[in-house]
Amino acid sequence: MRKTNKIFARIGFEDKVVTLEDVNNNDIKITQDEVFIFGYEDEHGEECKEDGTYLLQHIDPNQIKMFKD
Repeated sequence: MRKTNKIFARIGFEDKVVTLEDVNNNDIKITQDEVFIFGYEDEHGEECKEDGTYLLQHIDPNQIKMFKD
């Protein structure tokens, strides 16, 4: 089974309403309770499990770069 050594987490945030002034001043605070993980991927963006095992075993991550151009 193919696995990646470097795993990235896809994170999402709950909706949060802030003032435009806070956005412009980059003064937005997000707490850990507002963040959630909704997936994992390798450095090429190929989806994997938390342990690094690829979901689609037939794709070679070294070849993904060829198709992104």
